[in-house]
Amino acid sequence: MLDDDDLLEAARLRRRRLLTALDHGSQGGDVPGQRTLRRLAAGIGVSALLALGAAVGGLVQASLHDQGAAAPAHAAAAAPRSGG
Repeated sequence: MLDDDDLLEAARLRRRRLLTALDHGSQGGDVPGQRTLRRLAAGIGVSALLALGAAVGGLVQASLHDQGAAAPAHAAAAAPRSGG
């Protein structure tokens, strides 16, 4: 029959085998779940940067459009033309 010492030794052995499997099972010693979370975080970060860039571009375009609409119509006709 198993006593407490045998059960503790078996638990230690299982823990060591699990840690060894996790260490040697993936490249770089990363736990597989961490790599997935990093990719997910990177994707969310890139998406946020793209959305921010689109928002800033929209604001700049709207600002330029407003400035162009505010210019008098005769200003374009009075501008000197190049060429001959």
